[in-house]
Amino acid sequence: MHPDDAPAVVAAVDSALGPEDNLFDMDLRMRHADGRWIWTEVRGKVIERDAEGKARRIAGTQMDVTSRKAAELSLQEQQGSFRSLFELSPVGICLIEFPAGLVLKANDAALALLGYRREELLQLTYMDITPEEHHETERTQISLSERNRRFGPFVKELLHKRGHRVRVLTSGVRMRDAEGRDVVWLIMQTLGVH
Repeated sequence: MHPDDAPAVVAAVDSALGPEDNLFDMDLRMRHADGRWIWTEVRGKVIERDAEGKARRIAGTQMDVTSRKAAELSLQEQQGSFRSLFELSPVGICLIEFPAGLVLKANDAALALLGYRREELLQLTYMDITPEEHHETERTQISLSERNRRFGPFVKELLHKRGHRVRVLTSGVRMRDAEGRDVVWLIMQTLGVH
């Protein structure tokens, strides 16, 4: 067992051997016969106790989950990179629920571009910040995105909180989020204020 995993393993074993019949279920690193460290999923449970309640027999399984763990770690790394890109981007990025148009997320650049505080923008729809005369163009772009899951780039105007218009070059991509919702990642690069 990897030394860094020992404290958690001891605590989990103590809990599993206790009177509550807790299930032992954890991922831990083990030294493989060839010397490398692998991840294993270990599950076990007390199946027989003596008259005093002490564990006599434990049944369990151990399975190599190194590939799954590597995929999880890679995903965490990608999510961290994407989060940094989203947060640090100098262009506005919003996550929009489709087809309702609700703003689900907005980075700081989008907030600065539109003049809203985050909690204000998250109460609006994409059409709320789109001037009426651009609605038909938006519907056309949305229709196009149904075929190829992306739209733009195209130039349009957005409504700033203070009432003036901001010209932007916008594009987006449609996908399903972790909750299964149809969403659009919208990119907005400012071209100036009207």
